[in-house]
Amino acid sequence: MIDLKRSFRRSCELGLALAVVAGGIVASAGVARAEGDECVQLFIDRNQVYADAHYCFKTKDALAYFSNAGCIPGEPRLTRAQEERVAEIQREERRNNCRTR
Repeated sequence: MIDLKRSFRRSCELGLALAVVAGGIVASAGVARAEGDECVQLFIDRNQVYADAHYCFKTKDALAYFSNAGCIPGEPRLTRAQEERVAEIQREERRNNCRTR
């Protein structure tokens, strides 16, 4: 079985993005991220909150990791706990000088 998180981290370092499409894996060219593993993990953690809220992702980076299957169009409805978690992650991203997308 493929470890998607590990593959995604590697793909970011190589400038490639892996996308899961129709049960298969497709490689596509992407922009290499300048940050280290901490920033990649923060990006994943922050967007996982939105994925849990059925957000429809639009960016290439987010779509390379998260599926829009079952997403609900429009702004996500986050709980207070989810909003606080996103704010916490964003503070950590700023501390690490991560590029946010």
